[in-house]
Amino acid sequence: MWELTRERIGSLDCCLVKPTRERGEPTAVALLCHGFGAPGEDLVPVVEELLDDGPLAESRLAFVFPAAPLPLDPSGESRAWWPIDITRLQAISLSGEIGGLADLVPSRLATCRGLVEEVLSRLQERWAISPSRTVVGGFSQGAMLATDVALHATQPLGGLIAWSGALINQTEWRQLATRQSKFPIVQSHGMWDPILPFATGEALRDLLTQAGHEVSFVSFQGYHAIPPAAIGATRSLLYRVLQ
Repeated sequence: MWELTRERIGSLDCCLVKPTRERGEPTAVALLCHGFGAPGEDLVPVVEELLDDGPLAESRLAFVFPAAPLPLDPSGESRAWWPIDITRLQAISLSGEIGGLADLVPSRLATCRGLVEEVLSRLQERWAISPSRTVVGGFSQGAMLATDVALHATQPLGGLIAWSGALINQTEWRQLATRQSKFPIVQSHGMWDPILPFATGEALRDLLTQAGHEVSFVSFQGYHAIPPAAIGATRSLLYRVLQ
């Protein structure tokens, strides 16, 4: 009923999990971006968790997993959307002062946003899928990139998924969030996250809710991870888009 394929879409290598050809072309798409240091296929297993439910399993939803363009090791398995100053990030985590991260504008953020937008545009055209039936999301660094994509969208997307993300680029994001048509958001963050402190997730949530967006915020007693409760909230968002 489902098939896994790999292809280059625009400038990014992607894994696609979609209904088999016999079931017809996809009618909605969810693009999920992996985190810093992970391979492009890192989030593919999430599909099995999301489809562990009747209605979604019978849907014609396609999942797309682009690999970030920056290799971090000779094998190319470990990848990133933009470089991270680990020492600075650790200092922010230890100090609890999130302003340094919230004001950060990664040098490759706009470039990577354009790469993801190209993937979405090509798939929307291929499958005749509207922005309202398109969801973007990701984990950690991938969640930050997905947030940037959603806030810059010329037409409001069907939803945003931000697993263990954080507030960055806050000046521009605040302006964009206020102007952007409202869309549903699932956000999750671990209370004991040692990489991106819980306060950085709260700051992102507060910016989005203050701009009028509907945020389903899943906090959990855990670390830098995607808990079952976040999967459940994501499944509900995908139901909503498919309806």
